[in-house]
Amino acid sequence: MMDGSDTQSLQWRKLTSEDLQAMLVIEQAAHSHPCSSSVLLSFLNRPTAQVWGVIKGQKLLGFSIVSVVVDESELINIAVHPQAQGKGLGRQLLQQAIEQLPDTVRGMFLEVRQSNEAAIALYDRMGFIETGVRKNYYPTKQGRENALLMARDFSLES
Repeated sequence: MMDGSDTQSLQWRKLTSEDLQAMLVIEQAAHSHPCSSSVLLSFLNRPTAQVWGVIKGQKLLGFSIVSVVVDESELINIAVHPQAQGKGLGRQLLQQAIEQLPDTVRGMFLEVRQSNEAAIALYDRMGFIETGVRKNYYPTKQGRENALLMARDFSLES
């Protein structure tokens, strides 16, 4: 069973193309419209992307993908296997991703499904504010739904 509750045994590391299959399992289990293996692989191979994973034993429990361009970053994806959700791993993954950013990065942007209340609450707790809406951005089983745009300005933090 995937259990992220024992934080003493968790390890954090940058992921590589060797982690692609484990990432794909989590992506498919955690998202209604998952990214393809080719999209995940493109981020693993992109020099401007930081892909972090949380591992317990030999098992990948979750990952984050952040794109960094000059002095800005964008949270592309964060996914925790459903069996390991609800234990704070999403918050820890986001915190790890932020801590590993170059000092020159002034902020982070993200898009989140309007219906993803758990993620929105996490981003609120982590200091992100809503900056806009993209209408009909994400596909759903019934059609499309809005994306909330959120941002955190690191230059305002001391």
